[in-house]
Amino acid sequence: MDKFKCDLCPNNCLLTPNGFGKCGNRTQNLGMFSIGSIDKIENRNLYHVYPGTKTLSMGSLGCNLTCPWCQNWSISREHSKFKSNTLRYFKPKELLNLAVSESLNSITFTYNEPIISYEYIVDAAKLFKKHGIKTYMESCGYISSKYLSSFFENIDAVNIDIKLFNNDRYKSILGGDLDTILNTILFLSKSDTWLEISMLLIPGLNDSTTEITNLASWVFNKLGDSIPLHFKAFHPSYKFKNIQGTTKPMITKAIRVAKEVGLRHVYPDYITGETSSNTYCPSCGGILVDRLNSHIKNNLVDGVCPNPKCGRGLGGLY
Repeated sequence: MDKFKCDLCPNNCLLTPNGFGKCGNRTQNLGMFSIGSIDKIENRNLYHVYPGTKTLSMGSLGCNLTCPWCQNWSISREHSKFKSNTLRYFKPKELLNLAVSESLNSITFTYNEPIISYEYIVDAAKLFKKHGIKTYMESCGYISSKYLSSFFENIDAVNIDIKLFNNDRYKSILGGDLDTILNTILFLSKSDTWLEISMLLIPGLNDSTTEITNLASWVFNKLGDSIPLHFKAFHPSYKFKNIQGTTKPMITKAIRVAKEVGLRHVYPDYITGETSSNTYCPSCGGILVDRLNSHIKNNLVDGVCPNPKCGRGLGGLY
């Protein structure tokens, strides 16, 4: 059977017409979904995107990286064990109708890596935009540069998970290339797609002051001081079941280090009662988005600080 090369990402897998690449989702699983939910946009690590609203979150199967700590490993790495009766095919129009029926203004592709569903998401995002529905993503950003423009053209917002800020360990542990991820981030920072960045803090692996400083410094120097940076808590999972989970002091330290570098908007996982989850005005210090209580309150007025003596704008979608 003839094979062909998939050049969507730098893995450059050789596929058969009915086969799977490293990601497990290039010829057979497009449009097949393993999980769906309606949750707060903050749960998708997008804090400057219609704060407090809800989104339809959809996940498929597979991933083009090999994170041994994957928090969604059952669908991203063990996809071959999924039985067909646990998957459901949705036409893009069906997802659109579902979002509209639930009075939602957005659909988020998440849980597994959306990039590997390139063709489906490109078509879906075009359709959603025609009907006034936003398209968001959580992604690792591991995509070949030739596809960046066509893939993200109709994506309204994306959170890129950097994972490790060390190229040697990125290659040896994740089977990818950090420079490719950074190239995707730089592309997005100059596009019309709203960008936020996250890192899952794993004790003993990427939580050192040096690595956090290097990450925050790169973001500050390349993207400026206003790009939101999220530090997420790791929970023992997959091949890292014996690794300690991330503690609150670890998250607090990472936030402090990143802010000392100069970043203005650095967040923990969305945790009710954490004042550091609030979004503060970079000029007057007032609370622009209050996430201290279970009910998120957006105080912005058309994306601008409500303080009449301030009026500072805040990047994002509002």
